[in-house]
Amino acid sequence: MKNNTVYINALLSLFILIYSNHLPGQTNLISDPAQVVIHTEDIHLFWKVYDETKPKFSARKFDEEYLEKGSDGLKGFIRMRIQSGKHLKKTIKKIFIITKISARLHKALMATNLF
Repeated sequence: MKNNTVYINALLSLFILIYSNHLPGQTNLISDPAQVVIHTEDIHLFWKVYDETKPKFSARKFDEEYLEKGSDGLKGFIRMRIQSGKHLKKTIKKIFIITKISARLHKALMATNLF
């Protein structure tokens, strides 16, 4: 289970890194690194709903407990990418299935002693 969480975190981080430069959500860019503030409060909200509702996931819970309670930054991200709890649920279910398949494949490959 811990490997799945690590893998999901890696996928989510990779997704954010790849697509963050293409999102028009940031209009006031800061050039002084000392003034940059990184907000992480939405991460806890997301994983709380994820853990409480997996493996079926709940669009209503994502709406009420994550999207509605999220930061202003998250609300801006909703308009551009997330769209709704229903759309988020659909996306997460795809990643969840991929993670399960990847975990099984990894386990099978490790059993071959080739890696």
